[in-house]
Amino acid sequence: MNEYQFSDYSIFSNACNTVNNCISKVDETINSINQCTSSLTDGVFMGPIADNCKEHLNLSKEKMLVINQNFSSMVQGLNQISTTYQVGDQNADQTVDLGILGPVGATVSGNYLGNEYTLANTKANLGEYQKNVIQAKKVFQDADDEYGDWCLGFACVHAYGLYTNDTSIEARNCANGNPTTKNFKNYKTDDLRDFLNRVYNEISNGKPVVIQVNGSRSAGTRHFVTAVGFNKNVTSASELKDTDLLIVDSWDGKLENTVSKSAKSGRYVASGRELGRHYGYGYSMYTIEG
Repeated sequence: MNEYQFSDYSIFSNACNTVNNCISKVDETINSINQCTSSLTDGVFMGPIADNCKEHLNLSKEKMLVINQNFSSMVQGLNQISTTYQVGDQNADQTVDLGILGPVGATVSGNYLGNEYTLANTKANLGEYQKNVIQAKKVFQDADDEYGDWCLGFACVHAYGLYTNDTSIEARNCANGNPTTKNFKNYKTDDLRDFLNRVYNEISNGKPVVIQVNGSRSAGTRHFVTAVGFNKNVTSASELKDTDLLIVDSWDGKLENTVSKSAKSGRYVASGRELGRHYGYGYSMYTIEG
């Protein structure tokens, strides 16, 4: 999944070395100009010709200094680009690595941004599927205004796509009423502990689960995302908290591990009543049937 090898970064260091060599040569030229100017100033040469020479030398020195400034900016820019690529590659290396390491229905371990997770062992590799299908095909709400309201449809398609490794999904598959959503059963409860227990059990049984979270910081909206794993330190259903969850957000199709009210602009598990709407129930999830 990583498009670069560490050895590729020598391209940047070699370029920086070349530019630094140019800076050294320009510095030598500036030193020579200073020596010539000093000789003229010491009175070895006198008269208008000497003054004219010093004037031209000073102009040349100013140009050399500008060239060196440009070279220095070039080195800084190359270093910044190199750092950007390396950080991007490090993050890519830390993307979830999920494969079929046992019978489907078990769990596997994965790493996301340095954190270890227990993940549903689906038929699709989570990291590759999220990158090469969901992101590459732009199967998420924000990419398609036509289906912008169907967070539930997108979340269900993400969950079912991961579960079955269906790579043919498109945004139009996510509209409400699509056959994909009929593979799910809705469960509602007022008990947060019961809700989280069921999330734990679904993921432990190899099934991503669609869960209800906040739609925005202001009351009045709800949203659905796909929970695909939880912090590896959690070893029983009773230990699971919403802050332990790893999700695929149906809004932008990205992985997110900041499911918490304290996370700025983040998602958090919320009941319908808490969201300020007349949903007539508390917490809601959709589980894959079969």
